[in-house]
Amino acid sequence: MNTRNLIFRSKVVHCKFAGQGSPIVLLHGYQSDSRIWEPVCQVLSKKHMVIMPDLPGHGKSALIKETNTMEHLADIVYRVCLSLGLGTVSVAGHSMGGYVALAFAAKYSMNTEKIYLINSHPFDESMAQVLARNRETDLLKQGRMRFIILPSIKNNFYNCDNPLIKEKINFAAKIALEQPVEGMVADLAGMMARPDTSMVFKKPRLRIMVITGKYDTKFPTERMDGIYTSSSSLVVLDQCGHMCILERPGEVALELLK
Repeated sequence: MNTRNLIFRSKVVHCKFAGQGSPIVLLHGYQSDSRIWEPVCQVLSKKHMVIMPDLPGHGKSALIKETNTMEHLADIVYRVCLSLGLGTVSVAGHSMGGYVALAFAAKYSMNTEKIYLINSHPFDESMAQVLARNRETDLLKQGRMRFIILPSIKNNFYNCDNPLIKEKINFAAKIALEQPVEGMVADLAGMMARPDTSMVFKKPRLRIMVITGKYDTKFPTERMDGIYTSSSSLVVLDQCGHMCILERPGEVALELLK
C-alpha cells in the first residue's frame, strides 16, 4: 500500500492508495480514519485502484476548518482525486463518509461514476439528533472521550458477545480513541449543519447502491422506502449492525466489485 501527503490550505491531508484498475474512493466515518477500510481494501484492490484518505482532523490529516461541513470534505476528496490525476471516480462512504459521498456527487456530478452508501442515508438531522450531537460535543470538550467512545462503538455492532466481533469492536475502538478531539468536534458541527441530499438520488446518470445491516438501528429504513429509483439499489446484509465494513468486509467488497 502506498501513501501520500497532500497539501490543502497549507495543511497536510494524508492518503493511502493500492491496486490498479477503475478508481474507487473509500471514505471513513465519524470516530474513525482510513484504517477502518483495510479489511475491505484487501479484496477490492485486486481489481480496483483504491483511494483511502484520512479526512481532515482524522488519522494523519490535519484539521483545516473548525467545522467539517460535508461540502468542505467533498472538496478535499475532489482535490485528492485531482492530485492523483483521476477524472471520474466511484465513491463509497461509511456512515458520515456516505454524507460526504453524497455531497461530492451533488457538487462534482461530472466526476462521479457511482455512489455506495454503507450504513448511511441522505437525510438531514432531526432535532433529537442535533440535541444528542450537542451533548456529545460538550462531553468531548470536557475531556470525556472514553466515556463516549466505548459504548458508542459497541452499539454499532451486532452479536457483540461473539469473540470475533469483540476483536473487531476493539479494533474500531482503538482507532476511535486515537482521533483528535478537535476533529470529532468539527465532524459533529458539520453533521448537524448538513442539508438533505435526497435529490442526489434523482440525478439521471448517477447509480447509487445502499448497503446496510439488517440490525442497523441507525438506518432509517422506512424513510428510505420512497427514495429509491430505477438507478439505485438496496443490499441488506444479515448479522450486521452499523459496521458492515468490519462485520462483513468480504461481502461489502463483493458488492463494491459489481
